[in-house]
Amino acid sequence: MKRHDFIKNLLALGGLSFLPKQSITNYQKYYLLQCFVRGFRFYKGVSLLPSMKEGDLLELVREPENTHDPCAIALHWNKEKIGYIPAESNDLLSKLLDIGIPELVGEISFLKTEAKAWENVYVCVYVLKEIKNKIPENAAYLTVLETPHYHSLKRKDDIITIVESKDDDEIGVEDFYSYLINNSKDNDMYTFIHERLDVDAQYEQQGDFLVVNLQEIATKPSLIYELRKIESDLYNTDQMFDHNGYIVLNVRKAENFIAKISGLDDIADKLGRKFIQLHF
Repeated sequence: MKRHDFIKNLLALGGLSFLPKQSITNYQKYYLLQCFVRGFRFYKGVSLLPSMKEGDLLELVREPENTHDPCAIALHWNKEKIGYIPAESNDLLSKLLDIGIPELVGEISFLKTEAKAWENVYVCVYVLKEIKNKIPENAAYLTVLETPHYHSLKRKDDIITIVESKDDDEIGVEDFYSYLINNSKDNDMYTFIHERLDVDAQYEQQGDFLVVNLQEIATKPSLIYELRKIESDLYNTDQMFDHNGYIVLNVRKAENFIAKISGLDDIADKLGRKFIQLHF
């Protein structure tokens, strides 16, 4: 059987579990991408979630006429759209699909129904390659299935805790993440959180963990005035950072500014304390 036909038959049958064991023992998965489904809550993903299971195959559907992203790749489960491959990760995959590479396989690798919608489903895209020789050492990393990091869940000793605000006046970093995702105009905030922030940083140890460099918004005096009004009283920011112009915001009063945020980054002060820098 040709490799092309093997993959087509695999997809038609609905997954590896339907194949005789001897048909798959000589094939290895090479993971090209592992990520959360982008835009999951905007399509039918949430309503279909109870029927999904880990290991389910997904159809990768190119949308070259997509007005927001010409490289768009939709993810379909049982012929229903559940979201997209993240835009920042779809360039190469879209090219492979456009030239008719048939071997790309999408699969649900992790499901967490108790997580927030933007972290419910983690997927992988891989190719199946026949194993004829030992896997080269420089390609071994492509065979590793990643365990996702969840911002909306905390894990300790195999016990999962849903992150919720303890008090109406308290805003934790996970609450801040969730509010950003749920109130952002597009998917950019999701990208910023997962690619630009230190997922292991204990931002909340600082109390207030949001900072702004006023020199970046020098042309927006009204915004500077409003941000000054919610400046944290926990810090004296003189000489606190390597550059001048920074202020720390009272995170409990920053909610009204979240819709104006255009980006964010991880930043440390001279003592090594981690903060989230907001850009407007």
